[in-house]
Amino acid sequence: MKKSYLYGIIIMLILMNGILLYQNYNLKKSRRTENVKNIRIPDVDLFDLDGHKTNLREFAGGSPLSFIVIFSPTDCGVCLSERVLWEEVRSRYQINLLGVASHPDKRELIQWIKNHRLSIPVVWDSAGLLRDALEVESSPLKLLVNSKGSVIWTDPARLSKEERVNFWQELENVFKGFD
Repeated sequence: MKKSYLYGIIIMLILMNGILLYQNYNLKKSRRTENVKNIRIPDVDLFDLDGHKTNLREFAGGSPLSFIVIFSPTDCGVCLSERVLWEEVRSRYQINLLGVASHPDKRELIQWIKNHRLSIPVVWDSAGLLRDALEVESSPLKLLVNSKGSVIWTDPARLSKEERVNFWQELENVFKGFD
């Protein structure tokens, strides 16, 4: 009797947490940046997990378009579910892709990347410099950046299959307009 009562409480807490996360996601999604013409990638240096320095502005300037994903790995279930999407963008469009992980513990970040077989290059933003500079409210946030370091498109988290279909349609439209 006591176990079933405890299980019931745990299930109720999980459901309540899921509802709150979904409501918070919808609130943040409604604040999505529509006008990105004045947003530029800051000229900051971040380090990959082997200690090699990456300047974000130089990374963006290395090709006509670059795709940057700002994510918080260990507290973002959507980040985990979207990682396949990020990898597909890189292979489909043959563009530079960089993950910017906001997480305070480097060892925990490395373990998360290994456990989930993330194959995109990742730099570590332990202090949240990029998140703060771009006023990122939720993760993952995907950015398409031109060679001048200007953000030309942003995209919030995608939870449902329908939203992911819309993602590809929107991205195709951006690429058509860029040619």
